[in-house]
Amino acid sequence: MNLWILTEERPKKGVLKTIINRYSEDNSRAVHDLEKMRIVPDFAGGRFIFQYHLEGISIAGINEVYLKLISGNGSFVDYLVFEGICEPAEGSGENCLYAIEETKTTDSESRNTAIYQRATKFVTLDQHKGFSNAKKIMLYNDEMGDNVGKKPSGSNTNIIGSKMFKALGIEILGRDTSSIQPFSTLDELIRIKHEQRRPPDSNTAVTITKSESQNAIIVTGRLDKKGSYGKITNDPNMGQLSLICAVIRHLGWEGKIIIDKHNISQPTIDASVKNKFLKICKNLDIELQGIVLPSILQVSDYWHYEKNSEKIATIFLHIVAEEKGMRGIFQNHAGCEKSYFAGPSGELVTTEKGKNKIKKLPDLVLDIDGHIEIIEGKNSNRLSQALSDISQFGQFESTYVKPYYPVATTRRSVVLTGGNDLVLKHKDILLQISRSGLVMLNSSAPQKLIDAFSIISKISGQPETLIVEVK
Repeated sequence: MNLWILTEERPKKGVLKTIINRYSEDNSRAVHDLEKMRIVPDFAGGRFIFQYHLEGISIAGINEVYLKLISGNGSFVDYLVFEGICEPAEGSGENCLYAIEETKTTDSESRNTAIYQRATKFVTLDQHKGFSNAKKIMLYNDEMGDNVGKKPSGSNTNIIGSKMFKALGIEILGRDTSSIQPFSTLDELIRIKHEQRRPPDSNTAVTITKSESQNAIIVTGRLDKKGSYGKITNDPNMGQLSLICAVIRHLGWEGKIIIDKHNISQPTIDASVKNKFLKICKNLDIELQGIVLPSILQVSDYWHYEKNSEKIATIFLHIVAEEKGMRGIFQNHAGCEKSYFAGPSGELVTTEKGKNKIKKLPDLVLDIDGHIEIIEGKNSNRLSQALSDISQFGQFESTYVKPYYPVATTRRSVVLTGGNDLVLKHKDILLQISRSGLVMLNSSAPQKLIDAFSIISKISGQPETLIVEVK
């Protein structure tokens, strides 16, 4: 029997240890040498097979623990954990033990992001067949250490959100919520939400009202955000309204649920048939006031194995580098959570992107014995865009790298996923993983990075290209 941990994130050891400990507790399987755990890429015939395994640990009754990168076909939790002999069938929920959403965002940083923006993922999970037996876990991985072991901050947003999570059977880890009880009745939900402090008049309050005349629950809340021109783009409110409506249904309400004051226009709805919130409306039988919802809102498979995303190569490099003693000091892998920027003593700094802030963030930054490698990841057919992107990292360097690593040397480089088994064609390409799993490393890479690999061959006439596999 094997464990299969599937994720669309760069797997973090702390999260993996939490998952394994939880599995051990739930199944009475002893775990040994967890602190010695290493993440090792798997190769066959000198090629990466797009799979990792956990080395150095043992779990009673389990042969191997495998990791594979996947992507969700829409709103998707961060980790799925399966038990079985063979790898899970693509898209399937059969033998899924856990569905885990993980965030480093604390209540003090953003109450809405820490609670409500995550809720859409669990409500979406419930739309898909086969996952009914999976335990749903909201994991708060507080890297700053502000809330470790603490009860929620006391904000109404946090407490009400936690009560709704618990009502839907979502377990909360990383925070002490033992004093918080789930909502047990619809009237309790309406009353406590009504008592919540209202936002300024310029904002639309999220409210819940029972309309006896319409046999309906009216929920108010904007689904757009400033500048989106009536489109469904407000992620925190999508999560909050999804969660509220799911709890209303869970508590037994069979009448209408109508979302009002949403500020969404019919033309944008007609162009948004793939929108995740509209699929939730379809599944929970929710109406948008004054809007005709599309009649066809197909729900695709929940997830698929990932071999094409640009994050394949950047996550591979990140894992190898850290296992070989280098430090990842910033990550923003495509579609993954953006990390803090780590200083030389481990201090963590929030990075800002947007108007009048950092215009372009890299996908990965490595500290290699005092040399800072600033990396942009792309698919192989987007090399020209990647080269353009690395030319825009000056602001990031001056704002974060130079103040914290003033004596370090720096270089900007590109990491590519996909393409044929071709040699590296540009001096700024640090590493490429071809479509078939051939790993090609530039011979100008820092020596410590070259030493992390076994050199299989050098391309004749192209001395800068090393064909490698992990030692």
